[in-house]
Amino acid sequence: MYLFKLVVLFLFVFLNQSFSVASTSILDSGMSARQIAEGILRDARKKQAMAAKEKVNVVMYSTSWCGYCKKARRYFKSKGIKYTEYDIERSTAAKWKYDRLGGKGVPLILIGNNRMRGFSVRRFDRLYEKSR
Repeated sequence: MYLFKLVVLFLFVFLNQSFSVASTSILDSGMSARQIAEGILRDARKKQAMAAKEKVNVVMYSTSWCGYCKKARRYFKSKGIKYTEYDIERSTAAKWKYDRLGGKGVPLILIGNNRMRGFSVRRFDRLYEKSR
């Protein structure tokens, strides 16, 4: 509802200012104000849905020497997957969180509400898609 009110306010300001400006704009397209508003709302909803899909939270508890952690880092980078990494040997806070999660080896990867011990591309992809 807040987004809708914001868009309506934007349209009111935009349309009032656009009528006084003689330039090429969406108003010159021959569409009605209602069609313009519906288009803007449709685009806003698409952007909001895409942003929600991208918000899969990936967290990895790792160490600097772990081979599977390195493999996971390389994979995340190659796929453009944003993640947060905590080194459990360098941070006592990270170690404390890792212990609270029942960590028994690295990497411990959290994907949304799912947990993965170790790393394999196939298992990660399955859990990542499930979390989207």
